[in-house]
Amino acid sequence: MKNRKYFTNIEFSNESIHKFLESSHRDYKIATESKEEIVSFMFIYNSIIKASIALMAHHGLKLRSIPGHHKILLETVKELLGSKFQSNLDLFQDMRKRRNSDLYKCSIHISKTEIKEYLKEAKALLHHIKKLIDK
Repeated sequence: MKNRKYFTNIEFSNESIHKFLESSHRDYKIATESKEEIVSFMFIYNSIIKASIALMAHHGLKLRSIPGHHKILLETVKELLGSKFQSNLDLFQDMRKRRNSDLYKCSIHISKTEIKEYLKEAKALLHHIKKLIDK
């Protein structure tokens, strides 16, 4: 795996891994219930990141909090999941860029159509990660 400096090896308990998954699903649920697109967007993004952290924990890796860590996290998940989720993870990288644009430039508009697409793709990823972890 490239970008090892972004991860430390650590053994996680199943309970800890499932807490990340539960938190991911909680954030996804909040995203589905919100009437505000920006709120949905942020909670979808958080759910993707938390599910990705759960997958890394399942592989004995803890993400380090250093600049660029979300980008590297999504790239690593893309490597681990292979071709089935390539387009999903490219979409999630675009979400990361848009989130950063909102944080640093306050310039983001999210449509209801985009939210529907993000929800659909995030749901597929969360389901797949949960299935891998529960094997």
